[in-house]
Amino acid sequence: MKAQVSRVVAPGSPIREAMRVMTDGHQGLVPVVDGRQRLCGVIADGDVRRGLLTGMSLDDSVDRIMNADPVVASIDAEQHEIDALMRKHKKFAVPIVDRDGRYVRLAMLEVNLVQNCIPHLAGREQAYVAEAIAGGWLAVGPFLGRFERAIADFTGARHAIAISTGTAALHVALVAAGVTRGDLVIVPALTFAASANAIYHAGAEPVFCDVDPISWGLDVEQVRRYLETEGRAADGGLVDARTGRRIAAIMPVHVYGHPVDFDPLLELAQRFAIPIVEDGAEALGARYKGRAVGNLHRLCCLSFNGNKVITSGGGGMVLTSDDALAKRVRYLIAQAKDDAVEFVHGDIGFNYRMPNLNAALALAQAEMLPEFLARKRAIVAGYDERLDRRLGIAMWRGANWAENSHWMAMLQVDEARHGDAVAELRRFLPSRGIEARPAWLPLHRQKPYRAARDLGIEVAERIYRGALCLPCSVGLSDSDLAKTAEAVNDFFMMRGG
Repeated sequence: MKAQVSRVVAPGSPIREAMRVMTDGHQGLVPVVDGRQRLCGVIADGDVRRGLLTGMSLDDSVDRIMNADPVVASIDAEQHEIDALMRKHKKFAVPIVDRDGRYVRLAMLEVNLVQNCIPHLAGREQAYVAEAIAGGWLAVGPFLGRFERAIADFTGARHAIAISTGTAALHVALVAAGVTRGDLVIVPALTFAASANAIYHAGAEPVFCDVDPISWGLDVEQVRRYLETEGRAADGGLVDARTGRRIAAIMPVHVYGHPVDFDPLLELAQRFAIPIVEDGAEALGARYKGRAVGNLHRLCCLSFNGNKVITSGGGGMVLTSDDALAKRVRYLIAQAKDDAVEFVHGDIGFNYRMPNLNAALALAQAEMLPEFLARKRAIVAGYDERLDRRLGIAMWRGANWAENSHWMAMLQVDEARHGDAVAELRRFLPSRGIEARPAWLPLHRQKPYRAARDLGIEVAERIYRGALCLPCSVGLSDSDLAKTAEAVNDFFMMRGG
């Protein structure tokens, strides 16, 4: 149990004031306290909801909905007594009062936070890791090849090359595709920082484009206009007419598990002879028109960070069916050694290989991949069933040509109806024991990348303002899913729908 310095409302205050205190104070219970500090009652978020459902307005007095005879604890009570009182009456919070009935503070019961997205270890992880340790296979060993083969088989790619991190995978893929210092790489603004960071690591600079409002992936038409109107042919490639810098690659991002509309993008890239390096870090298990992400074109990168669908604790992968590219990537990630015995190096390489110990963990996770994906999709369906669409809220599904892996379960809020409600909701949910994450802040607005060119970002900004990542761990229980959906419904009901 923990004590909380709570905010209060006075008798006769409007219901909207109690709602504001709940949201700003991250508290689900609001004491009603008069001018002499005497406790008159309490208001729970459920009281607000029931009042609004029975026809009250936000301007009605809190006196009409407050519980005037709440469970309270004495200031003289021991900590264990307060804990027992809350458990007995099934309360998550109780006011503490002195001998004269004056309000002192709010005591809240500790709750287990429903976390946003954490690993789920349900297979042979411990056994495989123990086997790797027992055999002394830490840096190199058999689990690495087995893991690579498992992901290659799952995606249909000929080569799966395990890398130390997802960012390293993007970096080496860009280098293998020919991106070099001074080049430009087109990338959507709605993505994690690693996408842009890898471009800078390769010595290039991003050109940020907007995203499609349905798929949330790169806006192909905007990119087409840029290449057609601002590109100039030079030395067998295309350069930006303003700067003279080569447009060396396009990096589409299969964001939150939804594939990019790839066919028109591929047609555009082939027309201008620009390589594509896919950022599929969030999209293992997604499919585009029946084809697996990872086997759509020549280079695709994955991440196995701790919050991804499967994890190696940290790690990434380059997928390709091009033998020459696979050979180049494997050469570069092993320090570009020409002669391992004499330590002769033929290029500037990287120490980007995934350790066998991480691969052991990842292999056990990969064996559970179909079950994990099924659970991810079931979680989104579960939210869909429980959320009240009449309140202007729904889960993001995407395009009908895609099979979304739903790495993240994304709530969409009607911005025209609710304004900046998403920011308020994110502050409210912790008071109900729920962790939520914002959508990616568009990269063109972030300090490290503000000098980079953007082609006009509007849709990505709307998505950022109007979307929220709800809890979606593979191990999320049905009861925690229901608890989250109820809290979201309650929040928008209290706002007046």
